[in-house]
Amino acid sequence: MIKTFLVKKGPNFVKVMLTPIMVAFEKWLAIEYRKVLPKSPIGKAIKYCYDIYHRLSRYHLDGRYRIDNNLAENSLRGLALGRKKTTFLW
Repeated sequence: MIKTFLVKKGPNFVKVMLTPIMVAFEKWLAIEYRKVLPKSPIGKAIKYCYDIYHRLSRYHLDGRYRIDNNLAENSLRGLALGRKKTTFLW
């Protein structure tokens, strides 16, 4: 429902609404990374997210991008299920 609402409002609406959230998230990542041990699981997760933040930020900079890839995954699901079924035919 939220995705449909955002798509109907247009790319500029997404950019205006999500930019402050994404900026705050980037600041949170930087602050929290200093508080945790770098080798701990949460330290590794925060570092990974911070390292690929530029790819995540494309979503709010260009409203044409979707936050999920459900369409791509659903289109491949039939291929994967078909391949699994054929293994039992031999």
